[in-house]
Amino acid sequence: MEKLLELASKSGCSAEIYQQRTRSVELTRREGRVVDTSASIQSGCAIRIIRNGRMGTAYTKNLLDRQALLDRALLSLENGPEVEFEFPRTVIEPDTGAWHDKVEHSGFPEAQEACVELEDLAGSLGRDCLDTSAGSAAETVRIMNTSGTDILHRSTGMTGWISARYPGTETGLNAGFAGESGIPVNPEVVRNLCEMYTSSLPEVRAGDGRMQVMFLPGSLYGIIWRLTAAAGARAFHSGATPLKDRKGESVLSGKLTLVSDPSLDPPVARRAFDDEGVPTRRLAIFDRGVFTGSYTNLFYAAKLGIEPTGTGFRSGMWGGDTVSLAPEPSFRNGTFQTGEATFEEMLGMMDRGIIAFGLLGAHSGNIINGDFSVGFNPGLLVEKGRIVGRVKDGMMAGNVYDVLKRVVAVQDRPFNPGSSRRDPAVLLDGVSVSGK
Repeated sequence: MEKLLELASKSGCSAEIYQQRTRSVELTRREGRVVDTSASIQSGCAIRIIRNGRMGTAYTKNLLDRQALLDRALLSLENGPEVEFEFPRTVIEPDTGAWHDKVEHSGFPEAQEACVELEDLAGSLGRDCLDTSAGSAAETVRIMNTSGTDILHRSTGMTGWISARYPGTETGLNAGFAGESGIPVNPEVVRNLCEMYTSSLPEVRAGDGRMQVMFLPGSLYGIIWRLTAAAGARAFHSGATPLKDRKGESVLSGKLTLVSDPSLDPPVARRAFDDEGVPTRRLAIFDRGVFTGSYTNLFYAAKLGIEPTGTGFRSGMWGGDTVSLAPEPSFRNGTFQTGEATFEEMLGMMDRGIIAFGLLGAHSGNIINGDFSVGFNPGLLVEKGRIVGRVKDGMMAGNVYDVLKRVVAVQDRPFNPGSSRRDPAVLLDGVSVSGK
């Protein structure tokens, strides 16, 4: 990397080099038998150069011919985008605290053992309805640039997942667990999953009308997605956002704060800097319902005249090879802060409503505008504080800026504290539901 940076500097360019290596292993079981395994090692190097106000880019999976990589980046300069930023100088200690050698070298035996543990904990349901998966991942990211930045991130993580499928369907209830050195399986979470599954076995009709809906992490992401899409700097630059000119305005219920905090996120998701070398920090784009401002990467920060927020990541909505992607504004691991009600208290607040465990069609509708029209996958009908069945062919529709003004309660802890998503349950009133 040092030699490549030197070559770029001699060509009259400022430059940034991004290098990543990931290793992952995953095993999946269905009805007590292994049905799928996967393992991958990916590595690559990307370079971005700036000369005369234009950017050129190139990447490779194998950094053997540095000059050829630089030549491709130089060739792309002619038609590259005009940029108004410089690569930042960032000096921080190596971010290696979440690295565990045993996880880097773990494989299918460890994953199989974790799956069996989860199945044993859900033994009261019988293995015929259970799907489980487990795996591990290790990631190394290094960023260097001609401004003097040379920073390193290393992390490992292990995850486990269990789903109880309803008879004759591919729909079910699930729970996940994640940790940096092991899978912190919580027996209480699995027991609660089994009880919820048993209570919701009967198929029921919800009827049509406005009713309370409790969003769990598997459905709440569909709401958060719409908020973060509208709050991103790309949307502000294009002007296609309902949040334009609303900074400092109360947009959501005062019970809601939408935040990304790298120091509090699950260990497997922690990052001290983004993929452009900008330090990350706690960032709330909605604070007690008030819109505080956009989040951005370096490119759009310069275009909009705002400070970069440490949220420039090489990530695509539908995945992709990380080194081939350009850094975009990305509100990674955005979650609502916890509230004051227990899950049991929130359940007791529901005279008649639906628990949205998951969604079908979360990508449908005008996402930036906040519109949604989605199916429950599944939805659990609640009557007088008790789960009485699962909703057949149920849907809900609305706009997030409307429904998120009618927040009844927010859970006092993440719904599943050990999972890779840290969302609490959120109970809303007056959501339009169709269940006939």
